[in-house]
Amino acid sequence: MHPAEDPNTPPEILADLLRSHPDPVLANPVFPLLFLENPGWLETTLPQRHQQQVLNLPQLPRSVVEGFTRSPSLHLQVAAEMHIAIGTAQLGWEREIAQRIASLSCTVDDQRCLAANGLIPAWLTPHLRVLPLKKAPRATSRALPRAEQEQLTGLSSTEKENLARRARRPEVLALLGTEPDRAVLQAVADNPNTPIETLARLAELPETCMTVLRNPSATVEVLTKALEAVVALNLTTHVSGRLSCLAWHPQVDAALAHRLWENYQVAVPRLLPVPILLEQIEAGKLPKTVALGRDDTPLWLRGEAMMASATNRGAYLVWFCGLLATETPKRLTDAARSEAWFTRFAAAIHPLTKQKSLERLANDGNRYVRAAAQSRLADPSWRFAP
Repeated sequence: MHPAEDPNTPPEILADLLRSHPDPVLANPVFPLLFLENPGWLETTLPQRHQQQVLNLPQLPRSVVEGFTRSPSLHLQVAAEMHIAIGTAQLGWEREIAQRIASLSCTVDDQRCLAANGLIPAWLTPHLRVLPLKKAPRATSRALPRAEQEQLTGLSSTEKENLARRARRPEVLALLGTEPDRAVLQAVADNPNTPIETLARLAELPETCMTVLRNPSATVEVLTKALEAVVALNLTTHVSGRLSCLAWHPQVDAALAHRLWENYQVAVPRLLPVPILLEQIEAGKLPKTVALGRDDTPLWLRGEAMMASATNRGAYLVWFCGLLATETPKRLTDAARSEAWFTRFAAAIHPLTKQKSLERLANDGNRYVRAAAQSRLADPSWRFAP
């Protein structure tokens, strides 16, 4: 007799065998009795990942599934609520699952990035609260009140440097930008809140031009001034090494990027031609995330980049949207076998998922995954549209 069928098998062994031999364990006469003795024995015996695997079994009895709806894990609760044992997919199920997907964990910044890269499907947008990214107003200096000017003037050089590093008011930074102390000027040049007119002046100074190049608020005009000042220093070290910070600067435009490449062999990844970008990513010389924020990169690559950025963190919506953009059959095959319901659902509605995977998903424990796969199998032209 197999241990899965033996009534004398210890409960912890039965719980583990439930993942690999569900039918004989469920048929074991002692299995339902264990719940009478301790309704939560399965949850206390198995680690959470194994509980998720058990919960994905379509033949799981309703009584067992209902126990998972009271799990302390929200992820398990949600998966249990969608189990086929609780009920089949009813008319309007598409809207129900769309709302479930919209509630997947994801930061506001992730949602904005997904939207900016065209990775949120049209059917999902009405269910999301994607906040528009507001452009921060450009820092401009105003006259500092006389009393504050006098107070600031009375500070020591160290106090002025510390203030320059943490200050947010442009007028304070503008005044500090007139100080003769080198350390104070470098702190002002490094502060992203420094007004543009102050950065433009500091860009031309030998002691601060390199620092200005690293300031994310510096405009392309300011960067150009700073670049010319750095080159004019006639440094003995290789100039391209000092200019490498511009490769990732958000304000570099196509003209400046061309100049950096032609004269100093400094490449700006987000402005590289797509074929070269793909070669560099394939060779492992650039991360996939450099494909983000570009309209000319393939959608699948932007999806891969977003998923790469979400590795090892619970940004589940990122993974869902990234999978919808994929063109890799193996990734879809793996997704169809995933423990996560939203990953399997992405595979179920993806037009490139193979027949064998769809047949597997058509018997899934999640009623929505099952309904989507069955719809695809019944009509290959079917597309998910809540």
